[in-house]
Amino acid sequence: MKKILLGVVLFFSTLMVVDASSISKINMDIYVANDGTATVTETWNASVNQGTEGWHPYYNLGASEIYDVKASMDGTDFTTVSDWNESSDLSGKAYKAGLYYPDSNEVDVVFGVSSYGNHEYKIQYKI
Repeated sequence: MKKILLGVVLFFSTLMVVDASSISKINMDIYVANDGTATVTETWNASVNQGTEGWHPYYNLGASEIYDVKASMDGTDFTTVSDWNESSDLSGKAYKAGLYYPDSNEVDVVFGVSSYGNHEYKIQYKI
């Protein structure tokens, strides 16, 4: 009986498919100007099938700040918003990017995944 039960469990566990979003590649290009300002350009190649946003968290920036956020998906430019709504749904975050402040020591560069499937996201900002 134990062998049959184990066989049934193993059979059904092989039928389960992991259905998670994945990032196959992230490239970061960083240009530092003479005044110390860094312009960061991230390119994400992702397969997205769940969730509503992508983000890059930064911690303990001290006196530094992140600003001038721009993003696009597959060449379509996003609108930059000044007040990121973390609780918004997929359509509410679609084609938008901005900054989110979960606490006093963290700032996240965020963007809406906009639609599910394979996409290339470009995110640019200054520090």
